[in-house]
Amino acid sequence: MPQEPIEFAREFRQNIAHTLLAAEHCLEQRQQMPALILMYSLMDSLAWASFGPSATAGVGERFESWATQWLLPYLGASYPEISARDLYAARCAVLHTMTGDSDLSRKGKAKRVMYAWGTADVEVLRRLIRGRLEATHVPLHYDGLLSSLMWAAAVFLEEASRDPSLSQRVLAASARHYVNVEVKDGGI
Repeated sequence: MPQEPIEFAREFRQNIAHTLLAAEHCLEQRQQMPALILMYSLMDSLAWASFGPSATAGVGERFESWATQWLLPYLGASYPEISARDLYAARCAVLHTMTGDSDLSRKGKAKRVMYAWGTADVEVLRRLIRGRLEATHVPLHYDGLLSSLMWAAAVFLEEASRDPSLSQRVLAASARHYVNVEVKDGGI
């Protein structure tokens, strides 16, 4: 008998949706760095949830595992040259320094991401990278990252609502998410 889908905490789903909407808004306002920060931090949060709050796996392992399973099936269709390790290195660079430099890219263990945004054609970046920077850089369009993340998050939550083991981990994580409580003058 099929199991009924699990409904995750409203706040958990709302936090995910609001983060995606905020990233989309940032891109509309030409605020590329805040958009990247939001997208990479959401990936981090979803990766954490996929392992559950009591997991001992490190941040990089969780991130790369989640990106491989959930994000790359969507992102990889348009960006086959990008890996989960490249995305993790980009995440580290953006969240820690707001640059493209990460320890992994400096050590040659990941490629540095070059971003296109707005109406820019990512193929221009591909041509620039091809040949002389191919070993060290990969192209990525902000819109491609955001749309892939939207799909990945939706499919992840759908799968988590049906898979008992994943459901258990995500439920434990969702129970720890912040909730928004409206406080009015004079009390709650």
